[in-house]
Amino acid sequence: MDMDDKAGDLTEAALDRRYELDYSPGEVQAMWTPPAALFQGALAVGRPPRLIGKSTGVTGEHIQLNAESRVRARICVDDQSLTMSLDLKIGGGVVIVDTGSAESKLQLISSIGVSNYDVTIVVYAKHVPGSLFAKGARLLPGVRPGTQGFVDYYGGAWVSKITHGAEFASIVNYKAATREQRMGIVSALKAEGALAGNSLNFDFSLEAKLEAVAKHFAYDTDYLIRGIASPPYFEPLETKSAEFCRDFLKLTPDSPIVTDLDFTDYGSVPPG
Repeated sequence: MDMDDKAGDLTEAALDRRYELDYSPGEVQAMWTPPAALFQGALAVGRPPRLIGKSTGVTGEHIQLNAESRVRARICVDDQSLTMSLDLKIGGGVVIVDTGSAESKLQLISSIGVSNYDVTIVVYAKHVPGSLFAKGARLLPGVRPGTQGFVDYYGGAWVSKITHGAEFASIVNYKAATREQRMGIVSALKAEGALAGNSLNFDFSLEAKLEAVAKHFAYDTDYLIRGIASPPYFEPLETKSAEFCRDFLKLTPDSPIVTDLDFTDYGSVPPG
């Protein structure tokens, strides 16, 4: 779906105020604070890896591009398809917990206890007014990559793109303890017309089909909405998710969250 060009529009002056850096080379960051600003340093620690914010060693300008509006509806029968359906970033085979968005989506999965043989229906919508890209990046005076203690202080990379916006995710999880039970759920979804081959048939009657299957199998549901200050009410298996997503993408993210971060190593940045 295409997003209305005027939705969430920001003036250049507003961007400058909103994304003014709160970090400086002389400031020590909180131990577990995730990176939250363009040009800020970041370091992956722990297992699974968690990105923590470090001091800022890079400066430059920014440009806003790539407004995005997206809806995804999928059937998931393994961890990989589930994390991909929710736009969770993977590094080294595990989820990188780098933003509040990732934390919330992991909590959503945890809240319904997805296990090995479960069949999970995911509906996901993402709405962003654009991403901020670093432009003309250069090292701050006195910042020298490769020196002793550099990584501990500035991190191994810096934020070269940051995306703020709103997200909606709904999960219906049918419980299965064996492969045979899982195949029974899949067969029931196909019989109701919820599946077309191995793909989810995402239309305005999806909830009715899912509810019909839910009468015969144990299931759980949950959802999240982030980036909207007063989000509309959603009731899994009762609210039509196709119509809800259409209306959701018309809303302006008035309480935007960090939905995505990209990073660049320091070795490619010229001195200031």
